[in-house]
Amino acid sequence: NYIVGHDDNLDDIYALIRRYNLPLTLVGNSYRGIGVNDVIFDARLEIEYLNLETMKRKQ
Repeated sequence: NYIVGHDDNLDDIYALIRRYNLPLTLVGNSYRGIGVNDVIFDARLEIEYLNLETMKRKQ
């Protein structure tokens, strides 16, 4: 189980990463889900986000 406020902390961290355009992606069972399926799903979401950001920069 995660501590109280875990999701809010993650939202803040992800907002900072995106605000400063840091070349950083956080995936793994420490962030959003403890199962292998959760990690795979989260990694796929991050890949989709990175692909969209890359396409935006090329335009």
